[in-house]
Amino acid sequence: PPSKEYSYDDLIRFPDRAKCLLFFDTMAYHAHKYSRALKETKETMRMEAKGEYPTENLPIEVMCQGIFANSIIRNIQDLENELFAECPDLNDSPYRVLVCCFMSPMVNMLSDSVREISPLAKKWKDDFAFAFFADIVEAVFRCRQKQVDGITDRFIRRWKMSNEDKVHMLAHVTVRFVIKNAGTKAESETNRWRPNEDIDQLVEMSAAWLREDLQDEWWASINGDNSILNTMKIVDGFGSNMCPYNKDEEESDEFVKLLALLFNGNVWSDSNPASSIRGDLDATLISMMMHYTQSKWRVDGGELPMEKLMLPLVNLFREGGEFKPKPSFALIFALHAM
Repeated sequence: PPSKEYSYDDLIRFPDRAKCLLFFDTMAYHAHKYSRALKETKETMRMEAKGEYPTENLPIEVMCQGIFANSIIRNIQDLENELFAECPDLNDSPYRVLVCCFMSPMVNMLSDSVREISPLAKKWKDDFAFAFFADIVEAVFRCRQKQVDGITDRFIRRWKMSNEDKVHMLAHVTVRFVIKNAGTKAESETNRWRPNEDIDQLVEMSAAWLREDLQDEWWASINGDNSILNTMKIVDGFGSNMCPYNKDEEESDEFVKLLALLFNGNVWSDSNPASSIRGDLDATLISMMMHYTQSKWRVDGGELPMEKLMLPLVNLFREGGEFKPKPSFALIFALHAM
């Protein structure tokens, strides 16, 4: 009933999917508030340029925006840690969070199929479906679609599935889901991975991962042309393919091709202002990450006083600046906000 007061124990018992969706809802809320704050600061700067606002007050307002941004990043970081503490099965990969949020029907479909067909059905847990789809989503995020068939074949052999075509179909649908919902604009225009009329129809009829309700202003800052999944794809694609720990040059070639598309696309400049994050600022995001991976405060490793509290973005890059295999949602959000 609406009058019920939920205790912390009640919240702990919420389904994992509800907690994941709430996490995305919180990111949407913070992104919307920060976007409005930046617009107000921009208007203040215009007023200052016209002499309608005291110049000496402008640095204070800009400093307040920095404090506001730091508090938001800290909140997202704390919520992410709480999410993984309360949902340990999702902690292995951020892509399990995406699967939990947006691919529940696929998980149920695969689980039903394994329980019906596999001779090992008694050993089956839905977590195995989460892991399977998360591996495929990760491969697409990292521009490694060539791995998808191998991931699927290993799953089929592991569970002795006789309906190989159906499992491969689910894997291919997942690839198209990711390209539709998280692909960069350059990929969406050129990457028609494994065209299939039946699969395309299913993907087109499916709901978008992030809300597209125009009445919901919160989500406008992380979906559509401002998609945070687009930012996540570029961040993890860069980290998994361009940073020193990765040794697979053949796999990295696919991301290099994407880089060429991004830098030869619509690159933001003073004479060509950006109208959206997705597409217009993709090359800018890559440039930012190239600078951050070489930044002095990351390479030196000396932690600043109260760094985690006062400079959360610096701390995030110091700890995750090499973009190890598990990207942080807090870091992705911070880069998206920038």
